[in-house]
Amino acid sequence: MNILLGALSALVALLFLWGARVVAGKGVAVLREARREMAGGVTVRGTCVGVSGTRNSYRFVTPDGATRVAQVPRTGSLDTPKAGSTALLRYRKDDPSVVTTFGATMIAMPLGGFMTLVVALVCAVGAAVCGFLAYALVAGV
Repeated sequence: MNILLGALSALVALLFLWGARVVAGKGVAVLREARREMAGGVTVRGTCVGVSGTRNSYRFVTPDGATRVAQVPRTGSLDTPKAGSTALLRYRKDDPSVVTTFGATMIAMPLGGFMTLVVALVCAVGAAVCGFLAYALVAGV
């Protein structure tokens, strides 16, 4: 019976290790994307000119003096600004039509990547515990 439970614990340990690998890969991808967005972006103050559905329209002026209006995805159900209110926006230097909020790019993405790596670490610890349990059951410790 102990051998069967040990084999089951080893299987669970392998599943935990697989999960840690997959989740860590996603976390690293998010952190790379966040770094790319932070390096290739410019922060500007935009003025809300309209609210509709899942996007808000903001008007902002680029450093070269051009005025742009961009559709910015809403960050949540409470993200309902009034026309005329201002917000910090980030746009890509190479493509000014790609605009996000400052908080989504500079705070939420890096924090999400870090928390994903924490979940991967928890999976790795779970794998270590299950591996030790498998060893203890099979060896009769």
